Amino acid sequence: MEDWIRFTWLVVLLMLSAKVCLATDFQWLSDKTWQHAGTRTSSFCLWVGDVDRDGFIEMVSGGYRFNPTTTYTEACIRVYRYIPLTSTWIGEGARKWSCPAGNIYVTDVAVDDADRDGEPEIITVGYFFNGTHYKYQLKAWFKARGNKAPVKENTLNDIFTNKTILYGVAIGDVDKDGWKEVVTVGLCLPQITGGYQRLYTGIFSYSEDSGFSAEAEWWVGAGSSHWSYEDVAIGDVDHDGDIEIVAVGHRSNGVGVLRIFGWSGIIPIYEASDYPQYDTYTTKLYRVALGDVDSDGDVEIVVSGYVEGQGYIIYIYHWNGTTLDMELEYPVNPGYDIKPYGLGIGDVDDDGEEEIVVAYYYLLTDGYYVVSVTSKRYDGSTITQEDYYTFFYSEDDTYVRDLCINDADQDGEQEVILTGRTDAGGGMAYLYILNS
Repeated sequence: MEDWIRFTWLVVLLMLSAKVCLATDFQWLSDKTWQHAGTRTSSFCLWVGDVDRDGFIEMVSGGYRFNPTTTYTEACIRVYRYIPLTSTWIGEGARKWSCPAGNIYVTDVAVDDADRDGEPEIITVGYFFNGTHYKYQLKAWFKARGNKAPVKENTLNDIFTNKTILYGVAIGDVDKDGWKEVVTVGLCLPQITGGYQRLYTGIFSYSEDSGFSAEAEWWVGAGSSHWSYEDVAIGDVDHDGDIEIVAVGHRSNGVGVLRIFGWSGIIPIYEASDYPQYDTYTTKLYRVALGDVDSDGDVEIVVSGYVEGQGYIIYIYHWNGTTLDMELEYPVNPGYDIKPYGLGIGDVDDDGEEEIVVAYYYLLTDGYYVVSVTSKRYDGSTITQEDYYTFFYSEDDTYVRDLCINDADQDGEQEVILTGRTDAGGGMAYLYILNS
């Protein structure tokens, strides 16, 4: 049964409650809502894993909270752990910070041992307005084992050209030099483009002593349209032994952007690109994930995107080092305005095969937004839907902004973990765990 048929079932479920859900196979395990420092809070990003090497799975959320005194947003991160034996949550620490001249946001988070000191760093990226420019911000945090709040190690506030905003971050040894680089993507505003934004990429090395150091920053894009990256993933997608950087986004002329490139340690190495557009509708690519989703031994590039007024779309690509092949263009068209900000690949139903999981929000005819999650199986030619779930909080707008797949309750099986915000209760961030 297609997604759009299931949407009609929601009508019978519209009643006041802490949360309302429609489930087929996916089941609610637990959820947590919060207001950082007691005011309207939104979570933009999520990382799930053992962030402090204590043997437990933590959830690191980043975003912003509104400060009613300054009327500006403040950036914040928060670390939670779910305790399955008691079905409770432990807050393992939180941080917030402000910019006196304007709004500041955390837009993405990644965790890895970027400086080879044996301890993972939490790397947050985002941007802020300093009264004159939008500048990007990178922060590195260390979290001690147990119930200890993250401690800031280093910060880099900078601007590439006249304006720079970061939306995505990944960590890995992209030039095979033995050190892991921090790869960031977003947008910038070069003077020579006549006011048109371009695709920004920054590659940074990191050490606790010297902080972040830019190995390279560059922009690409042309013509009289704005360009922006939304997400980035890294991996060896063509089995050549080198790590590729895969970034996705969009142009203001209505087409999506997918670019694949490498990093030599000195210069970027362009490999392939595509600019998809579904029919004649405005198409924006929001998320990218890498994995062998059809069990053929090759890594596929899976992308989720938005088609204006038409629903959402999944693209599946294969890159063999010579040819970039779009294996599948899969539109889901319920006639709703859908934003698919959650995408992950994992064996969420414990059947030994990888599923594609997409989370999105859309506007009901009743006038508020709800979140839906769906898992799909790709056999190399067609997609079939497997599990499905829809939820919202107290008949208030509810949005999703990120998705991770991990064993959140440490039962040996993979769960889907979502984050975003709801307008219920005056505006709260949430974490939501589903199992299958």
